[in-house]
Amino acid sequence: VIILTSAAESAFYCLNRFDYRAAIQVGRTFFTILAVWGLFHLVGARLEWIGVGSLAASICMAIVAFVVSQRLIPAYRIDIRRFNFEWFKEMFSTNTWIVIDQLGTILMMNINILLANRLFGPGATAQFALASMWEGVAKSVLSSLTVFNPTFVTLYAAKDFKGMRDLALYSSRFVGALAGLATGILMGHAEAIPRVWLRDAPGLVGPLIAGFCISVLINAPVFPLFGVMHATNKVKLPSLVTIFSGVVSAFGGILLAKFTRLGLWSLVVSSGIAFTLRNLVFTVYYVAKLTDTTRVGLLKNVLIT
Repeated sequence: VIILTSAAESAFYCLNRFDYRAAIQVGRTFFTILAVWGLFHLVGARLEWIGVGSLAASICMAIVAFVVSQRLIPAYRIDIRRFNFEWFKEMFSTNTWIVIDQLGTILMMNINILLANRLFGPGATAQFALASMWEGVAKSVLSSLTVFNPTFVTLYAAKDFKGMRDLALYSSRFVGALAGLATGILMGHAEAIPRVWLRDAPGLVGPLIAGFCISVLINAPVFPLFGVMHATNKVKLPSLVTIFSGVVSAFGGILLAKFTRLGLWSLVVSSGIAFTLRNLVFTVYYVAKLTDTTRVGLLKNVLIT
C-alpha cells in the first residue's frame, strides 16, 4: 500500500512540498498507534493486531495522499490507457539499480551486526547494535534534511548546469555544517546516552558511538551529491561501486577481526574506510564529471566543510 501511495506522493516531490509528505507519514504513524491501541483494548492484546492496525492506517493515509495530490495538481489522474511500456522500462531500470545500490549499502553497514554476532557473540553484538543505532539515527536525520533532489531535477530539466554546480557546492557545505552540530552533540554525550536505556551500559558503547559519528561527519557533506546522480539518471555505475564497497567492507571486517586484536572496532574501521572511499573518491569524482566541476575543487569543498 505504501508503494502505491508513493505514486501520489510524486506530486509532493515535483512541487517540493515535503511538508505534506511529512504530515502524511506522521499521520500514518499516529493512526497506526491509535488503531493498535484500540484493537488491544477492544479485542485483546494479540500480535496480529499490530499488522492490522498498520495496514488500516496505511490505507487511510493512501486515500489522503491521493486526494491531496489531486488538489495540488488537478490534472493528476491514473489512466491505464496512457501506460507507456518504454517509459516503464526506463523507470524499472532506474529503480532496479537504486535497489542494487541499497543492497550494497546494507552490505556496507547493516550486515555488520550479523558479522558481530558470528565473530564475537551475542554480548558484543548487543553493544555494537546499541552504538550503530545512533549512526543510523544521525544518517536518517541528515538525509531527511537533504531536500535538494527536486531542485537538482528542476535544474537538470532546464539544462542549468551552472545552477547544479552551485547547488552541489552549497548543499554540501550546509549538510556538512549540520553534521558537525549533530555528531558533535552525540560525541559529547556518547558515554551518557547509552545509560538512558541501560544503567550499567558497557564502557565500549560510548567510544563505538564516537567512532560511528566520525564516519558520519566525514561522509555527510557528500550526501546531497547523490541527488545529482538521480537527477541525471546516472545510477548504474554508482550502484555497482556500492555493491563492490559493501563486499570489501564485509570481507575487510572479517579479516581484521581474525588477524588483529581490534575486536568490534574491526567492523567499524572496515565499514568506515569502505564508506569513505566510496564517497570521497568515487562519488566526488563522478559528480564532478556530471556537473563539469573540477574534481579538486569539489573535493576541497567537501573536506573543508
